[in-house]
Amino acid sequence: MRKLLIFSLLIFAVGCGKQSTDSLVARRSDSDPSVRWQAARALGERRSEAGVIVPVHGAALKDKNAYVRRDAAAARGKIGPEPKSVLRAL
Repeated sequence: MRKLLIFSLLIFAVGCGKQSTDSLVARRSDSDPSVRWQAARALGERRSEAGVIVPVHGAALKDKNAYVRRDAAAARGKIGPEPKSVLRAL
């Protein structure tokens, strides 16, 4: 039983690591809205990769789900000054 618990905790800890920007960008096209808004929110924390993230958030601002749009706008605000293309979407 102890080995099973340790193994389960190890698997959980590995799964909780920081996701790559590429994996978050890929999650933005998931069919589940909760996956898309979590990806949009997490991408907002990646200020150093704004060149990749800004176009993704621009697309997320047009998402059919209101929560995805809201979190993309909030996350986009964390990154810095908005380019004109994102301002138009807002």
